[in-house]
Amino acid sequence: MGREAGWWIAVAPPLTQPAVFFDRDGVLVEYVEYLSRLEQMRIRPCAGAAFSRLKSAGFLTVVVTNQPMVARGQLKEKDLLQMHHWLERQLKSQGEAWDEIYYCPHTPPPLVTRGGSAAHAPPGYDAQYVRECD
Repeated sequence: MGREAGWWIAVAPPLTQPAVFFDRDGVLVEYVEYLSRLEQMRIRPCAGAAFSRLKSAGFLTVVVTNQPMVARGQLKEKDLLQMHHWLERQLKSQGEAWDEIYYCPHTPPPLVTRGGSAAHAPPGYDAQYVRECD
């Protein structure tokens, strides 16, 4: 990995199979600020069907999510894992679930913004998955 002009760049070998990365909050489930309880989680319609279609087209499906509430003590890691297991079961009942899920339980560093966008994931977050899948 290298750092150039304030941006972290992850370098990894190419995947042997294409992959689609999904954010959990606001993509697979409705966005709830400070989501910390299972009863707050609402799955977006057709999320399971989307995984099914992507998998049948040959894509790996990966969910990534930042969960700084774990580091802050506002959410126990075991409760986060319980929410992910519940979400996986619900998605499978709609069609299919993800191949892998990765979460970052740390508080984020101050956001670096450039050109109106912000970097949220820590450096190498997606590269870790690429290394494990190849």
